[in-house]
Amino acid sequence: MLRHPLALQRALRPLKRRTAAPDRVELDERATADRIARLGAGPEWWLPVLRPARERWLRLNLVYDAGPTMPVWRPLIRELHAALAQSGIFRTVSVHRADPDGTARPDTATPADGRTVTLLVSDCMGPQWRAGPAGERWFETLRRWARRTSLAVVQPLPEHLWRDTALPAAPGRLSAPHPAAPSAALAFTPYDDVLHGADSAPPLPVLEPGPRWLSNWAALVATPGGQELPGAAARLGGPLSAAAGDRTDVADLSPEELVLRFRATASPEAFRLAGHLAVGRPHLPFMRLVQAALEPRPRPQHLAEVILSGMLTGVSGASGSYAFRPGVRELLLQGVPRTARGRTTELLARVGGLIDERAGSAPGEVRGVDTGSRRCAGQCGRGGVRDGHRREPAADGRWHGGHRTRVAG
Repeated sequence: MLRHPLALQRALRPLKRRTAAPDRVELDERATADRIARLGAGPEWWLPVLRPARERWLRLNLVYDAGPTMPVWRPLIRELHAALAQSGIFRTVSVHRADPDGTARPDTATPADGRTVTLLVSDCMGPQWRAGPAGERWFETLRRWARRTSLAVVQPLPEHLWRDTALPAAPGRLSAPHPAAPSAALAFTPYDDVLHGADSAPPLPVLEPGPRWLSNWAALVATPGGQELPGAAARLGGPLSAAAGDRTDVADLSPEELVLRFRATASPEAFRLAGHLAVGRPHLPFMRLVQAALEPRPRPQHLAEVILSGMLTGVSGASGSYAFRPGVRELLLQGVPRTARGRTTELLARVGGLIDERAGSAPGEVRGVDTGSRRCAGQCGRGGVRDGHRREPAADGRWHGGHRTRVAG
């Protein structure tokens, strides 16, 4: 999921420096030998020469958002953590969880010592990013971190989708007064004056988890001051109100408006994926498997576009459980060629049978596609089906009998 981990590690090299430890010393062998040589054989014992121990310059706090839309990014978070911890750049890498209620657990240590940086992995779509008690609590935490440490948001969504989040960052130029300066001390000049929030609010750098973005951020942290670097930032004023920005309340849109809105803004890959996901049950593990069968190189950004499109709504159950809003499924299925839809339906049925076999269940107990869903495959192209007369496929997958199964369309 992290496309170029080695390039990402190389991008952080400006931060790879060592400095004197404030609380540890080590033996200076050369100076001790010189002292012994100067004193000669007179003393019966010699005092060693000590010096401050050298250690890596920065410690990293890696904070990940645990909001309801973040399960799709869990593999990315794991891979990013591994790449950062194995880079040899940071003295320590500690992981913290940011909950939807606006709290961070365990409490993130942010000493104002100029030797701590904090990266927050978030799609900025959870409830703590919106106005309310959780939002006020969360933004107070962010402002405290920004005053004490170098803070940046790692935004897994592609840049063209940031405007639809609760932290709509804008491109511009960033500069820092000194190395590892706290984010509140940064200067930001946007290319266009489109930032939300008061100009007096501190800028919060936002970056994609890619080498180019992290290279510019590392240069910003390491710069001695005065140098302007390209980047993106948002004003850390306060949580975005529900009415702010250009987002329309999706609950007020008809199914046709939802699908047309998604088609106008989504990537071609995401729109194609949405049609195939409409064949089955939109639960995250199933959606990942359908995407893996559909795309040669699956990218989580395409799946995230579908999840954040407004066409899905969360349902009770395991994290990552969704359902299509009424009427949306039928419209999406109309855009999928009948042969491709049939292949997806067949794939779901095969995996349902495979689960029966592996789990020791009675045949048909874990049903991938039932007769109602098969009837959908033949009727959706002629105006859709009645949702109440069919069941959703229960599972989907990529492998069957040791051979890779690919869905075309």
